[in-house]
Amino acid sequence: MAVDGLNMKDQELVDAYKAFQDQQRQFRSLYYKDNSSPFPKWLKGSDLHMIYINPAYEQTFKVSASDYVGKNDFSIWPEKVATRFREHDRRVIDEGQRIEVLETVAHPDTGEDWPLFVVKFPVVGDGFIGVGGSCVPLPKILATARDGLGVDQLCKMIEG
Repeated sequence: MAVDGLNMKDQELVDAYKAFQDQQRQFRSLYYKDNSSPFPKWLKGSDLHMIYINPAYEQTFKVSASDYVGKNDFSIWPEKVATRFREHDRRVIDEGQRIEVLETVAHPDTGEDWPLFVVKFPVVGDGFIGVGGSCVPLPKILATARDGLGVDQLCKMIEG
């Protein structure tokens, strides 16, 4: 879409920005259309800055989207945690595949180590868009396993 009065380079920037906004809208409408998921979900852009967190993420980690969106892990988490997150995100980008990993963060209420089962995956559209993810606290997984639900079923629920 042309904007009057802009030179070609400026127009390319406007077009690129609009394409980026379209990709963000497309992603949100396709993957995160259901904000009622009980599992924390997020999307990081290709620069690994947070683009989106769902309400379950906000509730689980006691944060608000306005405090997270636009920041990278090093602006949000302690360096050791952010480094591990970045390593896993890079693995998703490099391998172009979904990964399942354990990541540990400080529990938002107690500050104690809180292991999370995390699923991360590449998000693609007309090219690479970013890294999506979802998680569930390990104690919840253990309780689910006692109830007879397998890891594959849990992964499907998390990605859901």
